[in-house]
Amino acid sequence: MNSYNKIEILATLGPSSLNETVIQQLSEKGVTLFRINLSHTPLEEVESTIKTIQQYTSVPICLDSEGA
Repeated sequence: MNSYNKIEILATLGPSSLNETVIQQLSEKGVTLFRINLSHTPLEEVESTIKTIQQYTSVPICLDSEGA
């Protein structure tokens, strides 16, 4: 298999999906990157959201900021 056939799965987490069960299930299904949309996540919740994800998986996290 060459690098062109590699499948990447991006999962955006939000209020209804930010829990241990969903994070673990997505990780087990092969998610390669968790995305946090900063337009819909209050700034004061970002750190706890990242810690929650890191508690259950080692999948990288992307912070998506609002465009200009």
